[in-house]
Amino acid sequence: MDDARDLYTLLPEVHRARDCRLYDRRGNRYLDLWRNGGRALLGHRPDLVYKELKKVLQKGVVAEYPSRYTDRLKKALRGMIPGNWEIRLFASWDRALAASRELLHRRKGEGRWQEENTSQGEARFPPLAVVEPFRCTDPELTTRELNGGVFYRPFFPFPYHKFPLVVPLLPFPGAFAPQPLLIGEAFEKEELPPDDPISPVLAATLTRTVFYLMRLSKAAPPRWEEWELPGWSRISCYLIPRFDLSQYRRIFVSFLERKILIPPQPADPLLLPMEWSRGEKGLVESTARELLGEGGKYEHG
Repeated sequence: MDDARDLYTLLPEVHRARDCRLYDRRGNRYLDLWRNGGRALLGHRPDLVYKELKKVLQKGVVAEYPSRYTDRLKKALRGMIPGNWEIRLFASWDRALAASRELLHRRKGEGRWQEENTSQGEARFPPLAVVEPFRCTDPELTTRELNGGVFYRPFFPFPYHKFPLVVPLLPFPGAFAPQPLLIGEAFEKEELPPDDPISPVLAATLTRTVFYLMRLSKAAPPRWEEWELPGWSRISCYLIPRFDLSQYRRIFVSFLERKILIPPQPADPLLLPMEWSRGEKGLVESTARELLGEGGKYEHG
């Protein structure tokens, strides 16, 4: 299977972007079904988010000093993902994942879990990974899955409250967004790490994003059920690959030749756009049928 970095090098140089479309320097338009792994789920230029960014920038509160915006962000997150959470904010995605791994290693009750699940003298250790919700066995979540962490995906229906740790994957431009962790009662509050210093500009903009997501969740969703792609199964706006991923490079290149960008990471879901034209939808579906056939299996030749 190809490394995601290898496929990433095949992407065109992007000159500008708007909504779910990318434009190269020659003016070619690409339909973006990757959207930076979800960081651009709402599009590449969400107006409400950029207006909030501009408004807070005008106040000059850019440096990572204490502000009211961090508490506002935590309150918004509790409203979007119900549960009895302690919330910690980290300055980067990598720092948040490192903290989640450490927490999962020493979570409350870990010893009891191992003891209760020992069979014939062979200890079973709980998983330490944070997983995608569509990788879990749902609705009958296993004990192994419930002892790990899970990524939160907007619009993806899932019992996030059953997990001890949730890592929200929120739409925010670029890789510099603050990253929240939602930490459940399986952890001792006294042992939780402190918040990282967060720029008020970033905290305020991410708060606006969360409120916008909640508003969209209460409104009538786009007609994602109209999309049918052989080889992928759909849940909400997410298309999860079900075909042989060993052929992913050829499929990725074939889509890209038709000006359609699918994820460079083979196991990642396709993200359906918030709005689309009939021609765009038809091109995506016909390309999938051509490559994978009606049964969703790779067609050689």
